[in-house]
Amino acid sequence: MSNKYLIFGQARSGTTTIAACLTRKKGDMVQEPTCIRAGDRYLIEDEISKLNFVKRLPLDFYFNNVDFIDHNPLDKALEDKNNTYDYLDAIYSRFDGVKHIWNNNSYTTNLNIINYVKEKNIPVLFLHRNNLFDVEVSFHIVEASGVSQLSIEGNAAEDIQRVKNKVESCDVPKIHSARCFTSVVRSAYYLDSYWSELENHKRKVISYEDFYTKGDKKHNLMSVCEFLNIDFKTLNSSVIEERLLSKAVKQSSEKVTDKIENMARFKQIQLIHPRLSNFRLK
Repeated sequence: MSNKYLIFGQARSGTTTIAACLTRKKGDMVQEPTCIRAGDRYLIEDEISKLNFVKRLPLDFYFNNVDFIDHNPLDKALEDKNNTYDYLDAIYSRFDGVKHIWNNNSYTTNLNIINYVKEKNIPVLFLHRNNLFDVEVSFHIVEASGVSQLSIEGNAAEDIQRVKNKVESCDVPKIHSARCFTSVVRSAYYLDSYWSELENHKRKVISYEDFYTKGDKKHNLMSVCEFLNIDFKTLNSSVIEERLLSKAVKQSSEKVTDKIENMARFKQIQLIHPRLSNFRLK
């Protein structure tokens, strides 16, 4: 498939911002079509309706379950390879790019997606965090604040600041170190496995730290466009300015993390596990 691509990302690794920057017009990109909670679900209602899954969910399902990883009924349907292939055929017939968060789905479904893009020769942007512990901190703040993205109310500076004030004013409880460490170890295993499955395929790895905190972010985005054969000049410059280049969009600021009573102890755990706190794919 020409001009198609997949963002295959770890949760909390900056996928939403990159996807927003790559969206030039309606029909360019759909975000998280394999997750029942996808904000773009309204774009793909017809495709979703053809999947066999439990559709009568509690009214509060979409609102009171911030920790959504284990609550995705679409996944059961997509564990069947044929269902995944038919579903992605329908999605890619309408959209050039797909953003997929592997945490939302089972290992089986993720392998189905990987095998699909390999067979269709669809290039993959593979996103993750170097510090896998920071993923857990980010999830912890999301659960405490109820805010998944600073841009949930808009991209304008005043919208970002209003949401940021909500995050920074929330109470953040202790982080469950043992449970988080288990999640970190699991993430390292999955990242190694998924990356190896894409060996010899057209792939580009992007770590959150390298893309967002090192070097020039605009240049980094241009490098992504070059990999995907997208003309950078066709992107929406205002979205890039507001979502990528603005200094106000970082959610897990020290002002928030300092509220976590046992954060110092959590950082000590990171120091004794350097492979997990500075994770690199081979």
